[in-house]
Amino acid sequence: MTHDPIQCVEQVSIFKGAPQNVIEALAKVSVHQLKIPAGQMIYSQGEPNDRLMIVDSGRVRVYSYANDDRERTLYMLRSREVDLTGALFTNHEHHNFAQAVEPTEICYLKQNAFKEVLKNYPEMALSLVDILGKRLASLEQRDISDTLLTSKERLYNYLLDL
Repeated sequence: MTHDPIQCVEQVSIFKGAPQNVIEALAKVSVHQLKIPAGQMIYSQGEPNDRLMIVDSGRVRVYSYANDDRERTLYMLRSREVDLTGALFTNHEHHNFAQAVEPTEICYLKQNAFKEVLKNYPEMALSLVDILGKRLASLEQRDISDTLLTSKERLYNYLLDL
């Protein structure tokens, strides 16, 4: 299967519904299909978190260390999954580690390139405000539900969401 930079960018949830010219501009400034051998670190704790990452193929393990120094896998990323969306909006460091589990190809969009595209397409900025506002409202509702519901009710709601 050949890689399509446009489809790669379109799969990022915050870009869904963006105008085609914006998607094309984002695809042009993204890095596509960076090859990562199995076992290689993609990022480490303390490094700058300045890019959104898309796993084009392969698998990536994101992990951290607990207070007792035991390594804990937080989640696995597989083909077509996106990580680090927040890195497009704020400057901070990685809190975790990411390592290729098998030969992996990743695509990424750096924060500075993303912000340059936003300067040229203000309609995208307004679209992102709407999308992020909906996510914030959803998180606030989830926080309220977690506080007010019993564990049984939270599990029921989680299963309904699935």
